[in-house]
Amino acid sequence: GLERIGKNAFLGCSALRSVSFPPSLKYIGSEAFAGCEELADAQFSNPRINIQEDAFDGCIFDLNSLQDSAASPAEYFELKVDRKNIAKILAYTGDEEVVVIPAMIAGHPVASLEKGCFKGNDTVREVYIHDSIGAMNGDVFKDCVNLEKVHISNAVTKFTATAFAGCTALSEVNIPDSMTDVPRGLFKDSPLNTVYIGKGVKTLSPDA
Repeated sequence: GLERIGKNAFLGCSALRSVSFPPSLKYIGSEAFAGCEELADAQFSNPRINIQEDAFDGCIFDLNSLQDSAASPAEYFELKVDRKNIAKILAYTGDEEVVVIPAMIAGHPVASLEKGCFKGNDTVREVYIHDSIGAMNGDVFKDCVNLEKVHISNAVTKFTATAFAGCTALSEVNIPDSMTDVPRGLFKDSPLNTVYIGKGVKTLSPDA
């Protein structure tokens, strides 16, 4: 049931080599593991922990290593990070055809994709969104004319109706279990041939 590891909790524990954090953990404080110079391995069950930026100063372990090795490079994402160390993706600036959005970017847990973060991108063809990311806001994929396939996070609960406006190549998409309603006209521009509808969906609005 541990939820918090406070400031300086393991400061200077120079023999510590490995640590495994429980899923209940929500917060790791400033310099909590600083100076643990042999600490090379940290296992996180919950990717949305609020980790202070200097929590692992002086360790072999690097927060950037939490980013999935298959994920798109951190430098391709423009982030806004709040006081709790939680990130929102404001824009994707890369040139990949297949984009993999991880739970953690540059040591920051990712909470959402913000309005228009892929808007007008004509390179991306597939997007995979980690299942811990809980929100897709505004015209997130508007006018992505070559987007063919999207794996939507199972934590997303709603879309705006214009999320996929102008996605004239979108052929495969999933409606996650966490959604209850599919808004009017959500896929009106998309030549879908495969749709996975989640178990939580109760309403398909007219012209969805």
